[in-house]
Formats: sequence, C-alpha cells, structure tokens
Amino acid sequence: MPMQSRALRFRLPARPASAAILVAVLAGCWPASAWAETVQRLDSQTTQPPPLCTLGDTTVPAQVQLSSGQTVTTEAHGDIVADQMGQIKRVSLLLTSVSTASGTAGLISVFWDTNTSSPGSFSSFTADVHYQLIDDQMGLVKDSIDTYSGSSEQFDGQFSASLIDPTTLRGQISLTLRNAITGLLVRIIIPDFRLACGAAPAPCPADKQCKKRVLCVQPVVIAETDGTMPTTCPDFGKAKTIWGKCCTDLNVKAVKTIKDPSFKKLDADCGAGRTKKEKDLVKLQTDDGNAAPDNDCVEVYCITRFVESGTEKEDCNGGAYTIGGGKENAKIVAQSDTDPTVLAHELGHVVGLDHPATDDGTVMHPSGKNKTPVSEKQSKTNCKNGVKGLSKVKKPETDCCQTWELDQ
Repeated sequence: MPMQSRALRFRLPARPASAAILVAVLAGCWPASAWAETVQRLDSQTTQPPPLCTLGDTTVPAQVQLSSGQTVTTEAHGDIVADQMGQIKRVSLLLTSVSTASGTAGLISVFWDTNTSSPGSFSSFTADVHYQLIDDQMGLVKDSIDTYSGSSEQFDGQFSASLIDPTTLRGQISLTLRNAITGLLVRIIIPDFRLACGAAPAPCPADKQCKKRVLCVQPVVIAETDGTMPTTCPDFGKAKTIWGKCCTDLNVKAVKTIKDPSFKKLDADCGAGRTKKEKDLVKLQTDDGNAAPDNDCVEVYCITRFVESGTEKEDCNGGAYTIGGGKENAKIVAQSDTDPTVLAHELGHVVGLDHPATDDGTVMHPSGKNKTPVSEKQSKTNCKNGVKGLSKVKKPETDCCQTWELDQ
C-alpha cells in the first residue's frame, strides 16, 4: 500500500511562555517594558528549525527502468534529507551503473536541493540526473577559463513519507524522465528507505547551521614507466582550511600513479576544446590496475606543465581546470606548482560552484594565473550552494557551524 505523505502533523501552542508573562503584566505584577523585552528574547531562542531526518551511512535498493521497458535492480547511496513533517529538503544519490542498449551507463547521479534549485512542494521536485553516456553522446563544453561542463537530464520527482516514530521517517522516491538527452533511462525508483531523525541543531546562528560534509579527493601523479620520478601535486592544506569554513572536510587519499611519462608535459588546447591527450589522460589505468575515475572521489591529475603547439604555457586554462563540475565524474587537471588556493578554487567547481559575475572577494573569483593566489575567504552563498556532485554528508552525522566571512 503506498505510504501517505506528511502522515504526522502537529501544531505547538503559540508562545506559551509569552502568554504566561502577559497574564502577569495584566495582573500588574510585571512591568510592560520587561514583558516586551522578554518576549523578544524568547522569540529569538525558539526559532530553531525542526529536526532533520537523513539516510545515514546506508546503501538502499533502487530500480531503473530502461527505454526498452526493462527494469533493472541496482543500489543507491548518498543523501536524502527531509524533516519530520515530510518536507523534502535534498536528494543527492549515486546509483551503481546499469547496462543499456547503448552500453554501460556509468555511475548515475541524482541531485536536487532546495538551496540550489527552484523550491518544490513538500513532495514534488525536478532533479538533475547525469551519467557517463550523456557526456559520451553530447561531449563537454568549455564554459569558463577553467571549467568543462556536461549536460544533465531532468526527471520529475515524487517523494512520500510517513513518520513511524519520533526517530524514524519511512519514505520512497519515484523519478520520471522529463527532458531527455539520451532517453536511455526513463524512470528511477528508490522504493523503500528509512531516514533517521536527529535532535535539533546545536546552538549556532540559523544561517550557519549544517551537517558536516566530506569530499573525497584522489591525487593521481605521472611517473616514468618504471614508476620512478613521479610528478607532485599542489599542497592540499590551504584547500582543507578554506572548505573547512563551509564544514566540508577533504578526505585526501593515498596517491595513485600513472606510469606514462608522455603525460607529464600535457599537450593541451588553451582555447575552447580539449586535445586527444587531455581526454586520454583521465581514462588511463593507475598503478593498482584500476581506471582512476572508478570511485566516489574527485581525481586530481598532477602534471608538470601544459604545452600548446610545442610551447610550455603554465597559465593555460588558468593554471588548472575542472571537468564535469557538480557531477559524479568530476576531475581536476593541475600542475605541480599550481598555487594551493587555485586548487581550492577548482574544488569549488567540483562541488557545483561557478565563477561569480563580479569579484565577490571569495575563493571562487579566479585569478586566471597558475601561481597567482585567489582569495581564501568564503561566503554564505558558497557554503550554501557548494553541495553538489561528490560532496556528501559525513558519516556518522555531525552538527557543524560554518565560519564563512562574507554574508553574501
């Protein structure tokens, strides 16, 4: 039997403490000025949002209906966030690949967030869905000095939930293809999942409250055929500090190695396209025998220098660039001497942020130069919107208070 949305609804009495104080004022035993001041203080203390319910560190069953009519069972993990009233807040999932008539789809990402999308109702939303076959068919477009982006399909989503008890919300999600690119996937269903409902957020300004997130980073260096003389990656320390202000931890993995020195000085197109060599780099096998993109981390490929038409160009593409920002297959190509703040800037593209229209004084305003630092400051907007792609809620869940400097 389908579950009913917002099965449990309740209303708390309005300002019970305020009402009691008003009685005291009318009785003449509490000055009116003191009453007004106390009511204002009580109001400021009782504006906490309702507790959020989240999926947790759990893999759940999923179903994908193909254009052929076949339904394939797979698995999903990531974030589903709602409140105890059944209001959907975020869907950010990765589904295991499925086979289609045009080949293997690749990891399937599903993303929708009230912070970065047009708000839906408590149960309806429109999600972006992306998988590798879309890029294979449509290619990537260079949309700024240092970013290449792909396209996503839109799916109409329906969310329904019921509160089993004060700590558990049971739900289901159904997504139906709306705007097709490949049209290979027509429906995605997460048929049955449980969300654990936590306590109210810890004391912190309301606009800085969040759950701590994590972004997995996989450095990939280039070495000689025998594994010697590997390139080095820029230091990740600055990036950890800058994104820590948004309560996003960088989980930097042990380095992997590609044993092919022809990629150290990378033949590049500093204009609108990418060379064959650039495309081949992100498909190579690493020293452990695995293709570098086959995990839930953003790969950072560390080369020595970009070379265009035989000339070394360290400022090509701003010194480093991001492929597939905000998607599940995001990658960065950087030079060994790229300024660490420029690397932090690229990680901002990975979690879905674009360049600001004007200089906003934050890490997302580009310097355009390999060794020229960008700002180390974060903004409310960056922290609010930098939650796409491979950025995930950290497990076990931890309340966090952001420390961005710019309220914009």
